[in-house]
Amino acid sequence: MTLQHKKICITGASGYLASHLICKLLPNNILHVITRNKEHFIQHCVPAIYGKDSDLSNSIINLHVFESDYINEIPIIQALTGCDYLIHCASPVILTRYMDAELNKTHIIKPAIQITETLLNCVNKTSISTVLYTSSTCAVYSKYKRKMSPIDWADDSNTDPYTISKLLSEKKAWELSQNAKCKLIVMLPGRIIGPLIYKNIPESYVSITDVINSGNVLVNYHSSYCDIRDVVSVYEVFLEKHVSQGRYIIAFSVHSLKDYYDIINTITPLPSKLFTYIDDTFEFDMSSTLEIYPIKSIPFQTSICDSLHYIKI
Repeated sequence: MTLQHKKICITGASGYLASHLICKLLPNNILHVITRNKEHFIQHCVPAIYGKDSDLSNSIINLHVFESDYINEIPIIQALTGCDYLIHCASPVILTRYMDAELNKTHIIKPAIQITETLLNCVNKTSISTVLYTSSTCAVYSKYKRKMSPIDWADDSNTDPYTISKLLSEKKAWELSQNAKCKLIVMLPGRIIGPLIYKNIPESYVSITDVINSGNVLVNYHSSYCDIRDVVSVYEVFLEKHVSQGRYIIAFSVHSLKDYYDIINTITPLPSKLFTYIDDTFEFDMSSTLEIYPIKSIPFQTSICDSLHYIKI
């Protein structure tokens, strides 16, 4: 199932998720993509997109690049004008906190909220009918629960700046959507791994890089997982189908750091590591997502193997 001849605006065009969405949607649709640095995107990202396969190289006329700092509304409105859908991916993905609390606010929390506010204010001035807003399972996760669903919210007491950024920016999106003409569909992916379009190693590879680069003693924490190819397939189907406004989890399973280690170690031998046990197992209920699209997910081991092609060990 593919969209045909729709005009779609995608923010955060130089990011991991956006790169795959562009490649997935470009052959059959007109894309308006927003990036902070147009020249860099054209020089470094576009060749990677068109180098992926010949079909994409034939679709160059379908890609229109807009530069924005996500503060000035004028270029955003220009990018949104004439589009049917907005896919919002632009938000700081910084999973390691700064030592200075003010830096966490300045570089992680405030930009996420500001980008959301600017975008949704602009949406009301354009023809956008549907916004697919990328949040995260960390906006759902609570350490006090073992099973969480889309109705759950992260604990307000959480001090992790990335979680705070996702929690507060998504709440801002829901607040602004109350007076919006468009439908808000919030996507809640877990940590995304899998193949890359651009060369940059994304922050969501953190469990892989922790296993490879950290010392000999590791905390055996758990995290939710999804493969980038599955994520973009879900986004595509959600654009195609009539989906009710709401929150939708994309996290096919939860794995410990030891799970990552065991798989990586079968592919490329690693030094022995000691994993300290913590009781933090949990699961996400993504039944509402699967009701709309009963996708059979890519196996975790396959995702790990494909990710390792891009990491120097």
